[in-house]
Order: sequence, then C-alpha cells, then structure tokens
Amino acid sequence: MNPMLIREATESDAMGIAEVLRDISELRSLADMTVEQTRARVIAALASAVASPASTVLVAVAGDGAIAGYCSAHWAPFLFFEGPEAYISELFVRQRDRNAGVGSALLEEIERRARRHGCSRLSLLNSRHSEAYRRGFYARRDWQERDRMANFILPLE
Repeated sequence: MNPMLIREATESDAMGIAEVLRDISELRSLADMTVEQTRARVIAALASAVASPASTVLVAVAGDGAIAGYCSAHWAPFLFFEGPEAYISELFVRQRDRNAGVGSALLEEIERRARRHGCSRLSLLNSRHSEAYRRGFYARRDWQERDRMANFILPLE
C-alpha cells in the first residue's frame, strides 16, 4: 500500500466515509439508501462528533487521497474506573485496503489518544459473523473477548 495518513475527520470527508460504509456488505441498514443519503447521514453524525470533546473520528487517507477507512471513538466516564473508557463505536476499512495495515494504524492511533485521555481501557463490539472477527483481527492485537458479559440493546427506532 502507498503511504497512509491518519488524521481527524472533517465534514469534507463525508463522501469518502460514505463510500467506505457502502463498501461494507455487512451493514444492512445502508442497503436501501443511496450514496447521497448515506453521505447526508455521515455529515450529520460528523458534525455532532467533531463538536464534542468526548468523541473522535479518524480517517485513514491512502496515498491516492482516497479514504481507506475510518474509526470513531468516544471517551466515556465510568464512576468505578480510575479513568474513562474509550469506546470504539466504528472501525471500517474498504475491502480493497484490508490486510494492508489500515485498521491496525487506526487502532494504534486511538490507543495513543486513549492513553493521553487517561483511559483505563478500550472497548468495542464486533459481530462474531464479521470478517474481522473470523480473521481474529482483534485477538491478534491482544484484545480480549469478554465471556461473562452480555450485550443488550433496546432499539429506539
């Protein structure tokens, strides 16, 4: 892969991020949306994340200037930890850029930032059906899968 730049996302990255999302076949929620609708959703979410000191969105820019992937993280205070938890809500890489170090570079930068924020730990959710899970992407990087915790959601839509 050509040299890659990891930097904070800006609104001008919305189309590139939308294209990354459209490239992820596992994201069924975007299947019926046009790329422009996806871009509009990304713009709204980016505006909120960029304005918040509790969130960070990073993009990986390939040597050709295209966005190869992105990562969104949030600094969540916990009353029973010494420091906040950094929660990675999204880490996606275009299919053609997988296995080229993009995801690793994004994770490493988020880890650096989490340490600067004084975080006690990093966490994320990963579908056991995802390609990253099947390839052991996180396990190979010393992430530990929790066996005692259940993941619950309450859909509000």
